[in-house]
Amino acid sequence: MKNLVVINIGTNDGGASTTSAMTALLNALIAAVPGKTIAVLRPFNGAQASNLQAAIAACSAPGACRWIDTTGFFDTTLGADSLSLHPSGPNNVGRIGPKVAAALRPLLGGATAPVFRPGFQRGLLG
Repeated sequence: MKNLVVINIGTNDGGASTTSAMTALLNALIAAVPGKTIAVLRPFNGAQASNLQAAIAACSAPGACRWIDTTGFFDTTLGADSLSLHPSGPNNVGRIGPKVAAALRPLLGGATAPVFRPGFQRGLLG
């Protein structure tokens, strides 16, 4: 199995551009784990998406990075905090988790079908 670094940030960064900070982070990761894939998830609410994509383009090895589009993964009607920023309960386990796993699995060289572990509640998947 391959190694994978997953980054899911940006939702709480407000209106300030995160491009330079994210570029520095990506460059540090590329140096720390050479040859490994770095998956950058689009923040579930879309915040900073264009800045994160710009950082990937500006980093020292854009080919090491993969943009994961999470548009539609987070449905606030299925469980969220009062700000509709942070998913909760069944929304995490039943909807977002499986979608993120399916998006990342090909980067790990695995099958695309979900894998159910003993005790996992199949009824949560929608």
